[in-house]
Amino acid sequence: MRRALDAEMPRVNDNGFIPEGASAEGYLTSRIQAAYPLRRLMVLGQAAARRDPRKIGLLRAALADRNDVVRYWGAMGLLMLGKTARPAAGQLTTLMRKDPSAQVRIVAAEALAHLGHGEEAVGALASLLGSDEAPMPVRLQALNAITRLGAAAKAALPALRAAAQVKNEYLPNAANYAIQQIEGSFDPRKPIFDLEGLKRNMRRVNG
Repeated sequence: MRRALDAEMPRVNDNGFIPEGASAEGYLTSRIQAAYPLRRLMVLGQAAARRDPRKIGLLRAALADRNDVVRYWGAMGLLMLGKTARPAAGQLTTLMRKDPSAQVRIVAAEALAHLGHGEEAVGALASLLGSDEAPMPVRLQALNAITRLGAAAKAALPALRAAAQVKNEYLPNAANYAIQQIEGSFDPRKPIFDLEGLKRNMRRVNG
């Protein structure tokens, strides 16, 4: 089954490795080899998913690539390695502070939060979440990273509370969930998501 999938993905040019809002998105752009080197990304994705510390050299090399999706998957692999990725902390810090891709900065920040750089990492994530100029997929990605960090992301609460007031069908619900997780007030018996609002949006989309 793995071999069949590996053959099918290049045949259909599977776009699943592209983070939302990245420059490689789009039918035509994703078919440009330089923009979306799928076979190389498949190798990186496999290394990331297996969490094999022996692949840390491959993942670190990807951080220096000119392609932002390659850098993204290099950072994702290091994030999945957890504390084993400590030798890459310097490279991840540079990416978090300076990478032109917001998606890469987010993954680098989340990885660094597990490597003893929580204060700066949470600050970087909160800044992206609170940026009115950032596309909604980027803000949601930053919010998801904050949510996964849980109580360690307490400093992001002001940005989360601001996001909870944004007029959007996704951001407020996700922000309220993150707030409750961080504060320890989450009650699965109480609804968080505005289901009626989502139904109204679906009706508008479907005409």
